[in-house]
Amino acid sequence: MTHASGIRSSTKLTNDIRCAKENDIRCIQVKIENESLYMQNQDSVNGTFAKDYDKCIEKYLVDDECCYILYRTDNPTQLAYEWLFLHWVPDKASIREKMLYASTRATIKREFGESYIVDDLTGYDKNDLMYSGYLKHLESKSAPPPLTLAEQELKEIKRNERETALGDGHRTLKCSGFPPTDDLIRDLHRFLSGQIDFLEMSIELDKEIIKPESSKSQLKCDHLRDNVNPDKPRYYLYRFRHQFENEEFEPIIFIYNMPGFSSSVKERMLYSSCKAPFLDVLQSELQFTIQRKLEVISGDFSDLVTDNLLLDIHPPQIDSKPKITKPPGPSNRGPRRLMKN
Repeated sequence: MTHASGIRSSTKLTNDIRCAKENDIRCIQVKIENESLYMQNQDSVNGTFAKDYDKCIEKYLVDDECCYILYRTDNPTQLAYEWLFLHWVPDKASIREKMLYASTRATIKREFGESYIVDDLTGYDKNDLMYSGYLKHLESKSAPPPLTLAEQELKEIKRNERETALGDGHRTLKCSGFPPTDDLIRDLHRFLSGQIDFLEMSIELDKEIIKPESSKSQLKCDHLRDNVNPDKPRYYLYRFRHQFENEEFEPIIFIYNMPGFSSSVKERMLYSSCKAPFLDVLQSELQFTIQRKLEVISGDFSDLVTDNLLLDIHPPQIDSKPKITKPPGPSNRGPRRLMKN
């Protein structure tokens, strides 16, 4: 708790403060001398709040002398303008002077009128009270307070359950994994509408998002393997346009590619854990109908050749009820006999 120093405001300072409020005064410097508060300097308004700031403040920040500075903003109130209260406490000032100014701080604020003071800064280094320091002060005031350990854990849980709005604003994607970016959402809509048939997606580990990497409007199945990255883990969506028994088919295939141990442990874990939530978003929220889900592990692309895809999409029909052949009767049964009752 700060104790009052017994320093009082002079009558002259009271008049100077009243005149500063009533006239175009931008800044006043107040010091302590002979056990009394008095106004050392003042500056008139020459420009805007920001333009006048450093010109007025810097010259009063003497390396070994404490002082108070009252700086007028450009925000008027019903009675007068709002003011900033700056308390300059340089490291080179004597301990006695620092203590004296600290204990008189409440007195000068009360004398000026606390209702006029909109903000309060204390500076130990010149940069603390220069305009750049004032902007940092405003930024720190608007920042959320530091989280406790329990709050950090709760935030992490909520982050994993975050909801990301779709680009059209009409739905919400609920994903316990990483959310898709706006660019990816647009590409997913393009895929659904048939504008593209192939979409490559990746996880950006630092930002914890799923983003698009490449897309193709048309891609023949013979070239599918050439477009799957053999060195990087990826998710892919592929529309397999083909004919089968004189009918047209366009099944959607989801491909999860994991090169194996050439990828980091973190990549393998994240791609594996985000796959199911991402598929749930595609199917539940975006209404994708995915006929097949394929996994390409350690560069084994055998499932991506045309014959194997056709066999997977159109498996051969096997009659589940084989015909039972009636065994033939005995060859020498002889003539039929009649039985009499």
